[in-house]
Amino acid sequence: ARLPRIHLHGSALTGQQQTLSIDALDALAPATEWVIDDPYSGSETHYQGIALRDLVNALAPNAQRVRMRALNDYIVVFERGEWEKLPILLATRNEGARMSVANKGPARIIYRQTRENELRMQAHAPKWIWQVIDVEFNAH
Repeated sequence: ARLPRIHLHGSALTGQQQTLSIDALDALAPATEWVIDDPYSGSETHYQGIALRDLVNALAPNAQRVRMRALNDYIVVFERGEWEKLPILLATRNEGARMSVANKGPARIIYRQTRENELRMQAHAPKWIWQVIDVEFNAH
């Protein structure tokens, strides 16, 4: 089955609005790989994808806000200060494999928790969005 593509648009997007395949999204920046204790699976999980900071730098360096929408219309908004300070990953692979929609794909947000950001992580728990299909880059 053909994986869903991710629609990119917004006032801060450099160039045209576009719909990218996961391969094209991955090609925007060198891959970031993390092994984390996934609070949703309850186990140590290996994720690979593009850091939110790298995604913004590649597509919309002037963006102040990034709004992501999931397949079920769940919406999460990230502010510039978040992707500049926190380790946030738009994961496109889980254990080395593409993520199907049934496995929270085609892309999902992952945070890497450290001792320093543990409290902020709890505040950001609702931002662990999956099945991301739409990303809007806003200049204000």
